[in-house]
Amino acid sequence: MTDDGDEQLRALPVLIAVSHSNDGSVHRYVDGVLGWQPVGHDFAGPLRARVQITDDPSLITEGLPAVLLVDDLGVSAQDAKHLAHHTTVVVCLWPSERERLPQIVTQVLSQHTNEPGVRTLTVGGASGGAGTTTVALILGGLSAWHGRCTLVAINDRSARARSVAQSALTDPALWEQATAVAGLDSCRVVRVDDGPPVTRVRDLRISQTVYDVGVADDVDVLVLRPDRAGLYALSQTTAALVVVVGDGVLARQQIATQAGSRRVIHVAHSMRVARAVAAERLPTGVPGRWLTPLAALVRSGEVFANG
Repeated sequence: MTDDGDEQLRALPVLIAVSHSNDGSVHRYVDGVLGWQPVGHDFAGPLRARVQITDDPSLITEGLPAVLLVDDLGVSAQDAKHLAHHTTVVVCLWPSERERLPQIVTQVLSQHTNEPGVRTLTVGGASGGAGTTTVALILGGLSAWHGRCTLVAINDRSARARSVAQSALTDPALWEQATAVAGLDSCRVVRVDDGPPVTRVRDLRISQTVYDVGVADDVDVLVLRPDRAGLYALSQTTAALVVVVGDGVLARQQIATQAGSRRVIHVAHSMRVARAVAAERLPTGVPGRWLTPLAALVRSGEVFANG
């Protein structure tokens, strides 16, 4: 297994694409010795590869950092790297340099400038009780439902999710600490009580994060009720998506006028939704009229920005 210095690589999802002659030895070392997790080409799946290990330059996948294994008796490392025509490839002589594989993988991950990293979404409310946490949890559940390992960080003290310090969000083993959502293995939740939860995560198993930042307007998604506080927040927000919960004193046309070109989604105030959130039945316990417009945005990737 990796030592403490390689803690961030624990259970690293790895795509292995090697020739038959190297297949057995590479899998045994990566899986049995390093403890990493060989995965397939399903980049949209709940466990997507973060790095590729291959011995064939032609098999290097665009958009995925790669380690090119070069046989000790074969072509030189410099020639192999030139042959690869990729700036984010690091060469590892096999098997003589296999003990350096954790160090090499760390290097290639840090050099992979085109890696989109963890995709993030911040959700803020125009006022307390607007439904910010509910919307954040539903968006997180929908993200996970569509095959992405998603962490939702909330600041609702009444939630049953595990409470962690803000600094814990950078823990490479954060996924293990988070509270699992019943029936949805690819979604987990933590509660952050000691500060804004917007902190870049380092756990390589997490591909998307949803941050519930409470009352705020400098966010990706603004949640509001159709009232004066909502109208004011709408005039100040940087959000591209606005979720209006329930009915109020403002007509839809007033909200649409203030929103301008922003996308606005109206959802009903619903005790069924509140019960589903309280029971952590997300997103299956939420009615379709809530899920349909939000699910379309999550499925298309429109609501998530690169981290």
